[in-house]
Amino acid sequence: GFHVCSAVEVKADSAGITGFLKNNKTYKYDLNGDKKKEKIKLRVTKRNYYINASFYINGKKVWTMSEKEQWEYVGYKIIKLSNGKRFIYFLAEGPNPGISSHRILQYKKGRMKTVANITDLFKKYQGASMISWYPASENGITVSGKEIKVYFASMNFTTSTMNYVVSYKYKN
Repeated sequence: GFHVCSAVEVKADSAGITGFLKNNKTYKYDLNGDKKKEKIKLRVTKRNYYINASFYINGKKVWTMSEKEQWEYVGYKIIKLSNGKRFIYFLAEGPNPGISSHRILQYKKGRMKTVANITDLFKKYQGASMISWYPASENGITVSGKEIKVYFASMNFTTSTMNYVVSYKYKN
């Protein structure tokens, strides 16, 4: 797919989201709330039809994509809530929308963990045969206050196309 890559620093006092950040490039963000900027890099290598992707924070590998699929694209955005908490929206896209992975990650205490696996939500809910997502466009993920909304469409032979808004609210 075609993706526009742009980085926009979010103001310190506002909620927001960056554009897609470039892979294999280092950026600086305060990811864990300690008022110090960490160096974040999504290191991506491709061999034949397979992509390997790992996040490095301050030069240390903290997370590796575990799915073994034929990915055509991987990317990420930095999300900032109004309370200053930051998350990472990670996606991997295959040769068609039925092969994709969408996650919200969080870095704290030197570790990166998945706090929401959006793809599994759809597969468990209806056995979705195809997931189309809007996050490739700037309007596919919105952030307001302490809430993240991700917009999807899902299709299978039983329900046809259904549109979803997946909402995540931070409670502190």
